[in-house]
Amino acid sequence: MPENAERQHRKRARLPPETEAVRRTVVEKTTGDSARLEEGLADKIQTVSPRRLILRRFFRSKLSMAGLVMIVALFLFSFLGPVFSPWGQTEVDYDNEQGRSSYIERKIEFTVDGATYEIIDVARTVYTSNYLAPPSAKHWLGTDLEGRDVLTRIMYGGRISLMIGFIVVFMSMFIGVLLGGLAGYYGRHVEQIVMRVVDIFNCLPTLPLLLIISALLEAFGVKGLSSIYWLMLVLTFFSWTGTARLVRGQLLSLREQEFILAAEAMGVPPMRKIFRHLIPNVIPQLIVGMTLALGSVILYEAALSFLGLGVPLPYAAWGTMINTITRHPEILAGFPNVWIPPGLCIVTAVLAFNFIGDGLRDAFDPRAKR
Repeated sequence: MPENAERQHRKRARLPPETEAVRRTVVEKTTGDSARLEEGLADKIQTVSPRRLILRRFFRSKLSMAGLVMIVALFLFSFLGPVFSPWGQTEVDYDNEQGRSSYIERKIEFTVDGATYEIIDVARTVYTSNYLAPPSAKHWLGTDLEGRDVLTRIMYGGRISLMIGFIVVFMSMFIGVLLGGLAGYYGRHVEQIVMRVVDIFNCLPTLPLLLIISALLEAFGVKGLSSIYWLMLVLTFFSWTGTARLVRGQLLSLREQEFILAAEAMGVPPMRKIFRHLIPNVIPQLIVGMTLALGSVILYEAALSFLGLGVPLPYAAWGTMINTITRHPEILAGFPNVWIPPGLCIVTAVLAFNFIGDGLRDAFDPRAKR
């Protein structure tokens, strides 16, 4: 027995029986508490899965929750609001007809004895009518030039804008994941072909091409819902390159990992390795990219509709509703109820998706604090 241990044994041997009993009780209690504490910590560590940890980080972020609340409110407003509205998307309230007069003036200049005179002649008065009305109990946000309820059209416009955003993002993600996955896994000639196509698409002047495509669709008589479908296809055509680059870069690093080498040793087919083993490891980055892309697509669609290249009348879209101020400048100052509410909806949607995207990016970050 070592010297220190023997000395402690002698000290314990000289302790009174009462003191020795107290010492044993304290030691046993301390040991039991420590064991129970270690068991509790072990249980907690085992029960917190990565998915729960990601959700906990996401719901802890105040900006993420604000974005989620805004998106839910926009969806309820757009898809359930028209159910409770007494007006339709293209229904006109003829009781709001208002007359307005304007004058066509011309200047007449003539010279008499070397002096130049100018006369303003009123050629004629043109009487026109419109159905613009300010907010009232009957129309909470007033009516537009055609007498249609602005609030109801904002609801239907939200349906179209959100639908275009989600469909375009999902189609572009599908194309980007497919081509980027093939380029990242096979490399060499496949990668060169796909990446050069991506470079060509990135060099194309998007806005002039959209103007040309819009003119072609109008020349071929494409109108109504068909133009909306063509708009989604065109936006998808120009939106998949970013996803392809992202997937290709991630797969270049993942294909050298041990689990891919094990899958090759087991004879797993290439397509199964790509879509069963590689793509699931890129899903967190894809989810973040999708949420951020949704805001961009909605903003892009609103800009095209504002330029007259998007959703055609009489269908309502947020950008199309704002487009009225370019054709009728008097609405800009006299009737802000026609264009400010759809503009606020665009800002709310873009901010909400960006907040959610930032929250998901922080939640999927493995270096974030628990």
